[in-house]
Amino acid sequence: MGAAQSHLGDLQSIASIERAVEALVAVTGRIDVPASNARLGTNRGALDVSGSDRDELTDLNVKGTFFVKQEVARGMVDRGFRRIVMMSSQAAQIGISHHPAC
Repeated sequence: MGAAQSHLGDLQSIASIERAVEALVAVTGRIDVPASNARLGTNRGALDVSGSDRDELTDLNVKGTFFVKQEVARGMVDRGFRRIVMMSSQAAQIGISHHPAC
């Protein structure tokens, strides 16, 4: 059985994501099952969230997660092995005061 690995990077930067995936593949040889749980939230009501707040939330929670999976999937497709794990917070299912959904 293999071991879990992690790498610190900026999920709001596609170049950083590419570097992180490249670094992990250099250490492990391949990524079999990418799992992510990126989550950025606000601590204010929906009426107080600014456009830049919303951009930051979307860039990390949606776009960053997608681009990590896209980059990892390139190697997975080449090997014919496709297993991706995505997680979210309970805010995806229920409303939480001062945490507007992304």
